[in-house]
Amino acid sequence: MYTNINKKRLFTELTNILEINNNSIQETTIMIEFIKILLNNKYFIKKQENNTRKIYKQTEGIPMGNAISPVIADLYI
Repeated sequence: MYTNINKKRLFTELTNILEINNNSIQETTIMIEFIKILLNNKYFIKKQENNTRKIYKQTEGIPMGNAISPVIADLYI
């Protein structure tokens, strides 16, 4: 499951992969920051019993439903 992916290890592995592919330090940093933005900004709304809504932010793992998540999960494994 995507929620079991350790983000700290994920970003370390992604950095290593990008550096192996001869990307410059600046390119690697920009790509990692972009991926962090995509993966760290997942919110969802849950309807409460009294018909109000509450907004939650996902803090563990990577979001399901994000277009980049399956690729990232494959790289992580």
